[in-house]
Amino acid sequence: MYGAGELRALKLILRFKAIGLSLTEMRRYLRLYGLPSPPADSESADTVVEGEQALAALERRRQCIDAMLMELRLIHDDLGLRLSARVGTAADMP
Repeated sequence: MYGAGELRALKLILRFKAIGLSLTEMRRYLRLYGLPSPPADSESADTVVEGEQALAALERRRQCIDAMLMELRLIHDDLGLRLSARVGTAADMP
């Protein structure tokens, strides 16, 4: 049976997997979350810097995802317009 800490870690791992993090990145983020248990030096300057780096990396990833979503929406809309035009043209033919 799993305890609360293990369940929290498993939920985080699933979230990390969903956004495409590597195992190394997952391990680093779990450590920032204090899992499996908070390190003795969890309030050190290194931990703060590591947290800032993690935030920056996730922000960059989000910007890339946002850009790809915008491009895919444009492609989707363009294809919809082309298909509508094609269907309209075919309906006009005897």
